[in-house]
Formats: sequence, C-alpha cells, structure tokens
Amino acid sequence: MNPPPSRPPRKTTLHCSECAHESPADGDWIVYERSDATSYGCPDCGTEIARQRRFDRPPIAAAADAWTATWTHGCTGLVRLWRSLLV
Repeated sequence: MNPPPSRPPRKTTLHCSECAHESPADGDWIVYERSDATSYGCPDCGTEIARQRRFDRPPIAAAADAWTATWTHGCTGLVRLWRSLLV
C-alpha cells in the first residue's frame, strides 16, 4: 500500500491580465453572483477575469430578470427627465 501524499494537489490558480495579481480559484477574488452567471473580479484593480454561466436557473428566469432590470433602469431615467422638466 502506498503512503498518502504529504500535501494536497495544487488548486487552479487564476491570474489578472491587468495587474498580474494571482491567487487560487477559491482565494481572494471578488465574486459577483448574477442571475445568469457568476463572475470573478480582481481584488486589486477590479478587472473581471472569469465568468461562469449558471445552470441552476432556467434561461427564461434569467431573461426575465434582465428584462426587469432594463425596464426599471429605463423608467428611472424617464422619471429623472420628467422631474428635471418640472423645475
């Protein structure tokens, strides 16, 4: 029987192309959870370095969330315009 390895295998290391920051995939990266994807950002410069599509939600739910966010953003802009015209 072989003895167990002295240390665990090395995990995947991610690298930022902008500032050369590197850390394991489960290291100090900023994680953004979105309705359709999870993205990882550099803690030093904020650059998005990776994005993984989420498969735990049906595409229609992600599309509905995106449509709602766009609609809300558009309505907010129209309200601001309307208020500026009243002044």
